[in-house]
Amino acid sequence: MDQDENPASGFVVYEDEAKTKPIEFPKEWDLKDFAGKDDWIPENLYIEADTNFIASAIAPRATKLVATLESAKGSMKEEIGLLGCDIAVDANRDGVIKFAGTRGDPELADKEADRTERGNPFRFWVNDDQDDKDISETIPASFPDFADNKIKKIRDMEDFARLNIFVGSLHKKVRDGRIQIGLKWKDADGSSPAIKIWQNKSPQGGDEYLKEENAAKNHLGQTVLGCVQGTNACLIRTPFGNSRD
Repeated sequence: MDQDENPASGFVVYEDEAKTKPIEFPKEWDLKDFAGKDDWIPENLYIEADTNFIASAIAPRATKLVATLESAKGSMKEEIGLLGCDIAVDANRDGVIKFAGTRGDPELADKEADRTERGNPFRFWVNDDQDDKDISETIPASFPDFADNKIKKIRDMEDFARLNIFVGSLHKKVRDGRIQIGLKWKDADGSSPAIKIWQNKSPQGGDEYLKEENAAKNHLGQTVLGCVQGTNACLIRTPFGNSRD
């Protein structure tokens, strides 16, 4: 249900961990229907965001899953808040990132939504060069930039790519450090990818770090927030400084 107690979309709930048995809502289970049978009401439910819905939502809404148990002795109700999240890169390289977090921005009304797929991935630089000079770099690299955890020269910024995350109504709690965001790899096909996460300190949270010298200089001396590698979640350190971080 949404915040107005109306049926809501945006999430798919399954009876099984393999996600082969989706549940259509509203759903009712009557204990009498299970009498004398081997199966039973699902002990666990598995919830997954409908990424197509989240990415196309005009105004993402707070959603909750409501479970009610009714018996001759009364009723009991439990509610679970569900958060529509989204994550995106500048997949079409038009200089802006349009996804659930910016869907209502009038300045992006004529822009194409940024979506990546397995057959159409987003590719960006491996930061294995050595940008230790202002207008050139050391070739061959004896100490590649990815090996340290600092941004030493503005030239290093050209190897960075933006990653925007939308967490809806929880943004302030994330910014204040009351909730942490974790990232991890999924379906890596046996490879061992790794990316380091940094704060984008561009004034508007965009690609100014590539186009404006002062914006690039804002990143000098910054230390890495975390490294996403392996199968474990990497918690990204917060708080950040403003609502665009």
